[in-house]
Amino acid sequence: MSIDVDSDLLQSPVYNPQYEDTTVALFKIMQQENNDEELLKEYMDMFAEMPTKNPYKGVLVNPRACEVDEAVTEIDKIRDQIKDRYDDIIGNGNPGNNPTPGEIVDLNDWERFYPGIDKGLQQSSDILKDFKDHTDRIIGNFPTIIATIQGSIGNNSASNGIGMGNGFGGGQGGGMPCIPFADILGSILQAGQALMAKIMGAIAAVAGAVGQVMAIIQNAVAMLQQMVMQALAMLQAEVMKIVQAMLGMIQMGLAQLMAFLPNDPCLKAIMGGLLSGAASKVMGKIGM
Repeated sequence: MSIDVDSDLLQSPVYNPQYEDTTVALFKIMQQENNDEELLKEYMDMFAEMPTKNPYKGVLVNPRACEVDEAVTEIDKIRDQIKDRYDDIIGNGNPGNNPTPGEIVDLNDWERFYPGIDKGLQQSSDILKDFKDHTDRIIGNFPTIIATIQGSIGNNSASNGIGMGNGFGGGQGGGMPCIPFADILGSILQAGQALMAKIMGAIAAVAGAVGQVMAIIQNAVAMLQQMVMQALAMLQAEVMKIVQAMLGMIQMGLAQLMAFLPNDPCLKAIMGGLLSGAASKVMGKIGM
């Protein structure tokens, strides 16, 4: 299978590094263990604790910040408007003393469904705030995350060949080495922009439905929730990719260190009892 890869990528020590066979073999052993749920959770928790404040003001901005703030503000306004209607319909006895059958149905719907509508809008607002925090975290730690993506593409190239395999920038990404940038940073790039445009459209639809019967409001809020859940899914997918990239970086760091062991008599003396059986076989080939 031939893949058209830019010559600059082929010559790049970042994206197409040349590692010793021992380093690559050890790296692959560790990569096989990256589905450990507890391991992934610990690193996801660690990522969640990274700063969200932007130390690069004047140079970098979060393009989603204003969009999400506007969306949350509009949702809060809509919640207040719907609550006012609920208070009017339920608290004041509307729709009156001689309601039509349709008005009676709507009155019952308000009694039954208003709490769920209000909860759904609150959850949508909370998810969008988390989405903003996520994008703030990317901007606030931008050099670290970029270096992690670069290193992960390089790790995949060293292990499988540039643009090959199932790692970052490999076959699962369409065989294009640079794809992980869009996959991991989608929330602050075009994908995030397009999604926020859809969410704002859904918010406008809810705002336009506020004066309608409860069934119409329900449908509009349900559509908004579907859009917002896409933001949550984008956030979760990006965090998982960042964590996997971080793990790859530290694993490659250890692999490179161990490949150098035969040249380090001090470290060599203490490592023997720390190696797994699989690692011992690999290290045995270089005299460990």
